[in-house]
Amino acid sequence: MGDMPAAVNGGTEATANAFTIKDATVENMRPIRVVVVGAGFSGILAAIRIPERLRNVELVVYEKNAGVGGVWYVFLVILPWQDDDHTY
Repeated sequence: MGDMPAAVNGGTEATANAFTIKDATVENMRPIRVVVVGAGFSGILAAIRIPERLRNVELVVYEKNAGVGGVWYVFLVILPWQDDDHTY
């Protein structure tokens, strides 16, 4: 097999050599702003876990409804055995 070119995908040799990976964690570099859209099960879990795993993070959770819970909040239904107006 031949040698691999120094630059691939349309880049030049200068751009191939310009990228370096720093040996530092992401939260030590600068404050991170995280937005969680939705306060359902996954959104609540993310709101708990992100501050546990990352330092220097500004976390905001947005929810369109008046309460948290996602699908459980939106589709809160009366179960058949709790509803007196209908017979099933």
